[in-house]
Amino acid sequence: MKIAVASQNRKDITGHTGRCRKFWIYRIENGVVAGKELLELPKEQSFHESSPLELSPLDDDVQVLIAGGMGASIDKFMPGSPGIRYMRVEL
Repeated sequence: MKIAVASQNRKDITGHTGRCRKFWIYRIENGVVAGKELLELPKEQSFHESSPLELSPLDDDVQVLIAGGMGASIDKFMPGSPGIRYMRVEL
């Protein structure tokens, strides 16, 4: 399983997913964190700048997206991952 955490400043969870370009990707194996890497996107691949017709870089095996906020239109930007779970956290 892979979990993406929106973190523009690399320390805190980002409150606005659409403009975020940095995501910590956690790889979970057997219930524990087996790896962590930073995914840095160019501006044109952020949700606000990209086309909903293009696959998102998060479509690559990410099952959960955690962020401080995301609009209702997030589903249209993740067409390749209909089973992804979105989790909004209080900041």
